[in-house]
Amino acid sequence: MRALASARKHWAGPPRHRREPQQHGELYAEQDRHEKAEPLYARALAICEKALGRPPNTVTCNSNYAALLRKMGSRGRGGD
Repeated sequence: MRALASARKHWAGPPRHRREPQQHGELYAEQDRHEKAEPLYARALAICEKALGRPPNTVTCNSNYAALLRKMGSRGRGGD
């Protein structure tokens, strides 16, 4: 119960703070600008983990980031 109360308190802040990194990451990913999307997805995952803990509460953030990393791996990451 304390974890849920803590998450609610954290998520009570301005919604844009928790959605913007994910939304901007999605935009860059759709444009195949993976090098710009990667740090945004990582930030979104960090925000989710801070607010909600580890999986299963962070499944969406985690799966979006993992999918991007798979795409980057299949195309080669910049500098590799």
